Amino acid sequence: MRNVLSTCQPRPEILAGTFNPEIFTASLSKVLGDYRKGEAREGATSLYSDPVAFFRDATHPTLGLCTILDNALARLTNGDLSRPAMQRLDTAFGGGKTHTLIALAHAAMQGQPLADHMAGILAPERLPAPGQVQVVGIIGDTVDTLRETAGGAAPKPNTLWWMIAQQTLSSEQQASIQSRLDDASAPASDEFFETLFGDRPTLIIIDEIAQYLSRMEAAFPGVGAEQSAAFLMSLSTYAAGRANVSVVLSLASATNAFGDFNKLIRKLQSTHSMSTAEAEAVVREAQRGVLDVVNRTSEATTPVQEGDLSRIMAKRLFVSVDHAAASEVASAFIETYRQAGTDLPAGANDPQLHDRLVAHYPFHPTLIEFLSEELAQVESFQGTRGLLRTLARAVRRIWEARLAIPLIQTGHIDLSDSTIRNELLGKTENSDLVPVLDSDISKASGTQATSRTVAGELDAANPHPDGYPVHEWAWRVVFLHSLIGRGGGLQDEKFGIDMTSAVYEMASPAIKPATVRSALETIEREANYLRERNGRLYADTVPTLNNILRRIEGNVAHAEAMTRVEQVVRSLIKGSSVFDVHPNIDNSEGIPDKTPKPQLGILAFEVEEMDPSHFIERRGDAVRQYQNQVFLLAPSTTHIAGTTWTESRTHQEHRTRQNILTLARKAISLERLKENPENWGVSHEQLQKGEFKERAAKSPAELRTAIDESYRFLIYPGREGGRVVVRDLGKRGTGPTAGGSGGMHLEDAILKQLADEGELITDERASTAEAITLLGKLFFDSLKQVNVSDLIERFATRRNWPILQRPALLATVLVEGAKRSSWCLGHMPDKDSHKPDPLYHKDNPPPLTVEPLEKGGEGWILCTKEHAKQLGWLESIVRDPNTVGAWIRQVIDSRDQVDLGQLPQIIEQEHDKVDAHVYQQQLENLFAQRQLVAYPQEAFNEEGDADPEQAMTGDSVPVGGITSGIVVPYQTAQARSWITKPKVENRSFVLRTPEKIKQLFNLLSGTGLAQSQTEVQTLQIGAETPDKGRFQLILGPTTVGALVESRALFAALNNRLRFTTEQHQVRLTLGELDKNCKFTQLLEQLEG
Repeated sequence: MRNVLSTCQPRPEILAGTFNPEIFTASLSKVLGDYRKGEAREGATSLYSDPVAFFRDATHPTLGLCTILDNALARLTNGDLSRPAMQRLDTAFGGGKTHTLIALAHAAMQGQPLADHMAGILAPERLPAPGQVQVVGIIGDTVDTLRETAGGAAPKPNTLWWMIAQQTLSSEQQASIQSRLDDASAPASDEFFETLFGDRPTLIIIDEIAQYLSRMEAAFPGVGAEQSAAFLMSLSTYAAGRANVSVVLSLASATNAFGDFNKLIRKLQSTHSMSTAEAEAVVREAQRGVLDVVNRTSEATTPVQEGDLSRIMAKRLFVSVDHAAASEVASAFIETYRQAGTDLPAGANDPQLHDRLVAHYPFHPTLIEFLSEELAQVESFQGTRGLLRTLARAVRRIWEARLAIPLIQTGHIDLSDSTIRNELLGKTENSDLVPVLDSDISKASGTQATSRTVAGELDAANPHPDGYPVHEWAWRVVFLHSLIGRGGGLQDEKFGIDMTSAVYEMASPAIKPATVRSALETIEREANYLRERNGRLYADTVPTLNNILRRIEGNVAHAEAMTRVEQVVRSLIKGSSVFDVHPNIDNSEGIPDKTPKPQLGILAFEVEEMDPSHFIERRGDAVRQYQNQVFLLAPSTTHIAGTTWTESRTHQEHRTRQNILTLARKAISLERLKENPENWGVSHEQLQKGEFKERAAKSPAELRTAIDESYRFLIYPGREGGRVVVRDLGKRGTGPTAGGSGGMHLEDAILKQLADEGELITDERASTAEAITLLGKLFFDSLKQVNVSDLIERFATRRNWPILQRPALLATVLVEGAKRSSWCLGHMPDKDSHKPDPLYHKDNPPPLTVEPLEKGGEGWILCTKEHAKQLGWLESIVRDPNTVGAWIRQVIDSRDQVDLGQLPQIIEQEHDKVDAHVYQQQLENLFAQRQLVAYPQEAFNEEGDADPEQAMTGDSVPVGGITSGIVVPYQTAQARSWITKPKVENRSFVLRTPEKIKQLFNLLSGTGLAQSQTEVQTLQIGAETPDKGRFQLILGPTTVGALVESRALFAALNNRLRFTTEQHQVRLTLGELDKNCKFTQLLEQLEG
């Protein structure tokens, strides 16, 4: 939508400040006088006496003006008897009466040479030849009513018929009717009129007929007005049948029937020494006679209709106006009004409003209505000249300020401009309102004052997005409407303005009605001189309580205001069920560490800069342990390290800080005034009025809401890698402390933000599949089995984990996950237990009485379902290799010898059922590691001793493995000499750390040991695959060189295997060594 700066071009003299509105002061008398002197021509010094400039620069073709001209000249030029012989101009202020009469005079006298300049005003065929029409002009408010006579005889009346004759007849031509001209009785014969006019086309213009008749009645009581009215009746009758006579007279409108009534009364009192009562009687008599005749004999036309005045003003103020933009602007205003609904008066919904807005462009209709129908009715304002002066200066100030506004509205009249002040206050006798302007609205431009007005402070504290001073403009509307009717006060309907009308006058597409209403309501509370009574807003010269309160505010110290803010901050969040709340902190010491609940630190309002990481990662000089439990709430006025503020943001937050401190001072000042009103000369009765009581009640809530809305930045360790994040909670409507139904409590907003981002597991969310899946990934990110006690701590320490709405919610999560078979929840009877008892899962759901968090979760474990299956926990089969291996050793060590076929049954009886595959693997490992020795049954003699040559252990185990026989502990067999002492003592090496295992695999995947003949009795690898699967490999007996031939295998294992637990290791047993091989030495270095 285009603004007036781009659609309108003011006259250069307006922008230069040299505009003289007097050039638009129309005077029919002067124009007619210039014609008589031959000075009315193109290039004349007076705009109105230059017919070309008059029509080109100063005339807007209103329907009324065109009608008057067309009717009169159609008779005189074209002989059209269907047109009215007598026309009456009904006018009010600015009604274009004089302008229309001058236009008629130019058209009649100049005629055809003006055809081009009158295009759009009058058809060319209506224009007469120059000099063809004689023009008679009678100016009723200036013409003399008497003329002196020779020889000292009594003065004679200057009657209408005598004045017409002076302009149509020479002295010789008057001789035949001289007696009738001198007679005070009105002539009526056709012969008289034929002598008066002849056949020549004659235009008779009578301006201000009412004033003339009133003055005639005063000069000749009882006959002056009556005879004049009789003449007009006769003239009308004569002219009706003759096309060569056309009469045009002006009469004030019904709202001001005889022009300025008071001015006329004073004139009669001065010129005829009348009392007020006598003057009023004369005027009433004149009114009675003329209205009866004129209304019956003439056709009424109003030269300027609604909308025309704006076009006329635009013509005089602007070189050009792009009216094509008017429709778009009007549509935007109509849509703004439609959205506002009942916030505006009924007129805002008028179906004709769009057309009215277009017609008045670039002015808003309410501005023109105010200026023409209210302000200009003040006599001293000087009517059209005052209106022009005001608008010209207003336009200049708008262009100087480069105000990008769609329409010029009442509030855009710049009351800081001294010229406008003098025009509006001086000319309307309202100079006593200057202190109201300087204090509340607009200080006079050019003054050295550094403090802002009340409206200026409000606009600075609550700036409009486009920079419009909404509070100042809205106050201006009320102020301007307070200039009229002050004497009658609220009894005068023109005094002041109601709220909805004020909103309507200032609202626009960029400044919504609700914004204007809010600004007015704020001004009503804050201004020193604005009052509201009986639904009307107005400016008063008596200061309100706001003035006293502002003085008290000035004595409230900064520390007092800050203390009040801190009190409110302490009440922002009370009794939180989720957080331990610590208000007004200014360093990390204010937030304790290692506590059960999450900690919410509310930053002190006075803190201007803060580094979140220092609060989260440290407590004082110590490293914070429970970093995931730290949450910070900061006001928008605090700069957070890592964020960048623009210059605009810096100014905005400075304003916010100052506004909150101002609200704190206001709250304190209200309390002080309420407590001791007599200290400031205020009575307790004054404080009982609704205005003060309402304000005293609202002030604390306004402070609380402003602070609540400022504390909008939530800071915490986020789930993306635990990085510190800053989130804007927004203004949340009216805030919790203001009690607005549309607002959100501060803690609710915090919890919603955290829940929406997955940072908070709520009661409602804890049992959902989404939450269970999320937490399952976190619980088992590196291990398939975890202790519940460790989980409790991880929620507090791991910054990429969410928090729980309450600590006990973890029990709900654990139980629900077990029910959904997302994991298994079990309890280990003691630390040496090989399996949990009980173990809860989908097929064995936890009972209601289960308490996995009891004693801090001690003894409780959580594992994946796959892990439980692998270990046989879900089917009472033990699959843990280390457990199975230990049980085999325990059974065999507790006996001297065991039949291999009975070993599984014995293990099941003494321990538990084991997985057959795991059992076989572990048995082979024990043989390979020379921890067990097997003998066939036939190896024993009658005494029970075994033949050493038949011993099966280490590298003597047959390729197919040992499937039967008697198993004996290796040490027992050795002690009984059942084993032949090996030629070479075996050496075992165990590597557990991933780095050392990687170095071993690098050796075996290279070629440096390809020639080594060192014996490798066994190579055992226990590890985890990338998908968390279990990996086990046993090789041997072989040589180091033979292993190197499988270098591709070790290269692949080096890249894929994971060694993350104690059970993950590489065990290597070497036999006879190759003297030229350094492998053993390298292993010793790795193991050491």
